[in-house]
Amino acid sequence: MTGDADGARSAARDAEAALARGEAVLGAHGQLVVDTGRFTGRSPKDKFLVDEPSSTDRVWWGEVNHEITEANYGRLRARLMDYVADRQLYAQDMYIGAHEAHRRSLRVYTETAWASIFAKNLFRRPSRAELPGFVPNFTIIDAPSFKKGSAFWMVKYAPLVLVSNCSSYCVSETS
Repeated sequence: MTGDADGARSAARDAEAALARGEAVLGAHGQLVVDTGRFTGRSPKDKFLVDEPSSTDRVWWGEVNHEITEANYGRLRARLMDYVADRQLYAQDMYIGAHEAHRRSLRVYTETAWASIFAKNLFRRPSRAELPGFVPNFTIIDAPSFKKGSAFWMVKYAPLVLVSNCSSYCVSETS
């Protein structure tokens, strides 16, 4: 997986890349328009949580929260990591939450420039002064071209990891 985190990269620069790569078009009033595919949400029946000591008694298991073994989770995560290993990804450091005492840091890797813009709108950007010492608590990897069967979401709690494969809007991992 290649891509240096650049919290200072502008949304305008990402929009230019999205247009140049054919990921988006300009709308009538100059807005970036993206076709995210047929399915733009996830099905609750496609969510799997790793059944492990830190989650066994904390998860409401059933029709919505399906269990997956650590071994199966590990195999699918390894396939995702092999898949993105040689891909050029957009990378940026961001925060979840505004208050310094409660916010979490994350590094976001996206396969598409438009998804990088989406992350800029969803999360908070650190100041230039915060970037040199930035250490992420989470990592999100968005690789919508990773197609391995049907869409899925998998969550592992220790350490916190989310891996998903959902049409054109996300494939992500947090750790």
